[in-house]
Amino acid sequence: MSAKSKIHASFDDAVRDIPDGATIGFGGFAVVGMPINLYGAVAKQGTKNLTCVSNSTRGGATLPADAPDMGQMITNGQIKKVICAFTAPTRASQRLILTEYVDKGLIEAELTPQGTLAERMRAGGGRHGVGGRP
Repeated sequence: MSAKSKIHASFDDAVRDIPDGATIGFGGFAVVGMPINLYGAVAKQGTKNLTCVSNSTRGGATLPADAPDMGQMITNGQIKKVICAFTAPTRASQRLILTEYVDKGLIEAELTPQGTLAERMRAGGGRHGVGGRP
C-alpha cells in the first residue's frame, strides 16, 4: 500500500478537503514564516466554523495591508474560535478586525501565552502522530 502524496499542484488543491469545523494551525512569528498562501487559499475555499490556532491574527506592522492574513477569513464569517498569543494590537495605531468580532460576540478568542501555545501544538501533533493517525 502506498501513501497518498502530500504534494499538490496548487494551494487551492492543498486545502480543498478541509471540512467545516476543522482546526487549523498557522505558523510564523510576525511576518517571518507567516503562511500567507495558506491564509489566502483557505479564505477562497470557504470552509466555515473553523478554529484557528496562531501566534496572532495579523502579521505585524510590516505586512502589506492587502496581504492575506486571518482577517480575511474573519470577515468572511469562516472562523468561530481563535486561539492565539496576541489577540490585541501591539501598537495603539493598529486595528485588528478580530477585536471587533470578539466584542460583538461573533468569534470566541482564547488568549494563550506563547510558550503554552507552542507546547499545546507540539503535544497535539504528538498525540495524532504523523499524518493525523494515532
